[in-house]
Amino acid sequence: MTNQKRVAVGMSGGVDSSVAAAKLLDAGHEPVGFTLILKDDALKCVSEQDAEAAAEVARMLDIEHHVIDARDEFERTIIAPFAQEYSLGRTPSPCVRCNPAIKFKLLREHGRRLGCECIATGHYARTLLDEDGMRHIYRDPDNEKDQTYFLQRLTQEELRGTIFPLADMVKTEVRLYAAKRKLPCATHSESQDLCFAERGRYAELVARYHPRSIASGDIVDTAGKRLGGHDGIHNFTVGQRRGPGVATGERYYVLALESDENRVVMGPRSEAMRRECIVSDMSWICGKPPAANAELVAQPRYRHPGARAHLEDGPDPQRMKVVFAKPQFALSPGQALAVYLNDELLGGGWIEG
Repeated sequence: MTNQKRVAVGMSGGVDSSVAAAKLLDAGHEPVGFTLILKDDALKCVSEQDAEAAAEVARMLDIEHHVIDARDEFERTIIAPFAQEYSLGRTPSPCVRCNPAIKFKLLREHGRRLGCECIATGHYARTLLDEDGMRHIYRDPDNEKDQTYFLQRLTQEELRGTIFPLADMVKTEVRLYAAKRKLPCATHSESQDLCFAERGRYAELVARYHPRSIASGDIVDTAGKRLGGHDGIHNFTVGQRRGPGVATGERYYVLALESDENRVVMGPRSEAMRRECIVSDMSWICGKPPAANAELVAQPRYRHPGARAHLEDGPDPQRMKVVFAKPQFALSPGQALAVYLNDELLGGGWIEG
């Protein structure tokens, strides 16, 4: 096969990355599996237990497999900043930061040392190369597992030599492929949590990293009227419904977390709706923002379907105002916002308070 390549494949032991490796092999490439150990305990795709599962898949496929201990770098680059952001009342998107800073970076570095020409991951995303040599990322609006949102901070350099073998597949097809290949991960269930913290227990992680930031305070409405008390703003996120100790005549939501005053601001859903937000540290996949006032789709969190919007420039090209066509619920400071033109992912940035 003339286009046969030696490819460094990120293998977590799960079905997506395992099928990505198998598809490359079946297409005539030479996949080399790499598993990043990110944390000591087993939650998802991060532990020595996961490395053993990935190694078993590699043995069944008869391909090389290597383990990279990335625990220190992952703790310093991803977990510690996550806890810091949460302690300040922000809602971070660690997976968006992890791809360029940890996974793609280490996979490429270690792959090159072993003669790999490119890298591959199990993300559900499509890429196209245009006539000018620029690489573009496209989402599949009919694929509920589309993961382009998490790739919004990749650059042309990072996309160069990157393959997404699952580009045209949906989850059911991936599982069928794994079953046909008799891979042990074919029926494994998926976790919806972060790989380093279980849903509902983020506050425990924050308390371990920043015990001095955990202090009781007031829950108030937008007029400053006290509604109740809290045991730390790290227990709340913007958009959360009601809260402990709050008694109101209607359903209330967290509108803002004021870390300086150690206050949780709550109100009815109507007060959580916003037409615009400021997004900073913008990153553009093709190196520049879209044309002024282009009609775009903005996605302010992973499970959000995306909404029509346009960008307004300011004096800082990396800091823009996103104006939605219709008000959006709970635009959370710290969250990553992805920007699309039709189905093409253009880039994204971080929502400011």
